[in-house]
Amino acid sequence: MRGSTLKCAALGFGLCLLPLAGCGKNGEPPAIETQKDAKGDTHIAIHNEQIKRDLNQAGRELKDNARNLGQQIREGARQIDQSDTAVTTRVKARLIAAPDLGGVHIDVNTVDGRVTLTGKVTTADRRADAEKIAARTAGVKSVDNQLTVAPNG
Repeated sequence: MRGSTLKCAALGFGLCLLPLAGCGKNGEPPAIETQKDAKGDTHIAIHNEQIKRDLNQAGRELKDNARNLGQQIREGARQIDQSDTAVTTRVKARLIAAPDLGGVHIDVNTVDGRVTLTGKVTTADRRADAEKIAARTAGVKSVDNQLTVAPNG
C-alpha cells in the first residue's frame, strides 16, 4: 500500500508540474518529460536545472510585469490627481478649512484646470482670500472669482 501511495503522490506532483513540461526552448529539453516504457508504465523525468532556469525566467517576467503595472498605476493616479474633479475637491477642502472664510457657502467649478468661484462672502477681504486660496491649490491654472460680497453672507 505504501508503494502505491508514493506512486500516486509522485504522479500527482508530476501532474502539478506539467505546465513546465512544454517543449524545450532553443533546443533545450523540457523541464519535465513523461514517457511510457514497454510495459506501459509512465515514467517522469525531472530536469532540475531546466526547472531552475524556467522559474528564474518566470520570476524576471513577473518582476518586469509588476514594474510596468506600477508605472501604469502611477500614471493613472497622476491623471486622476490632475482631473477637474480632484482640483475642485482640493480647492473646496482648502476653502472650508480656512478660518472665518465661510467656505461652505462658496461653490467651486473646474473646467480644464480653470476654477470658477461663486457664492457669497461677507467682506471684500474674504473674497480676495478665497481667490488666493484657490489660486495656490495644486492643479489650478486660473481663477474666475465671481463671489459677491454681502454683509449677511
